[in-house]
Amino acid sequence: MVGSELFIVQLVTELGRTFLAATDANTQTCASYAMLEVTRLYGIRESGSREATPIGSQAWEKLSYHLQEIIYPLLTSKYMLSTGNNLPSLIFGSDKAKTFQQWLTSWECSLVDLLQGERASQVFSACKPILRRDTTTAVHPDMYVV
Repeated sequence: MVGSELFIVQLVTELGRTFLAATDANTQTCASYAMLEVTRLYGIRESGSREATPIGSQAWEKLSYHLQEIIYPLLTSKYMLSTGNNLPSLIFGSDKAKTFQQWLTSWECSLVDLLQGERASQVFSACKPILRRDTTTAVHPDMYVV
């Protein structure tokens, strides 16, 4: 399912929405990193590009022109993820999960850490920084992770 064209297009579209809706530079950077990694992992490029994969080219064609323009500079960027603290799985209402966003973030990231498939693990691990910052994006992959 995480290898389907529909999933790829929906995920990249959601990351693009998050990038555009970001109210601070850190959120925008996290969305950029996730888009960079997802495009790299799936080979999302124009058809005929050296790094393109068949499914990546198909996904590229389905993305809006506006979203392609956002992604294009990321195809050559070198964002790196610094190792940060892993959030423990928390109980809603505890000191570190007082809000829905704090609880959802913790729960979603703990689920990502339990994923079995290599591709799914790579894709969702790349999205963890943005999952921590945007509740809407954090809810989006639930149907694939759960």
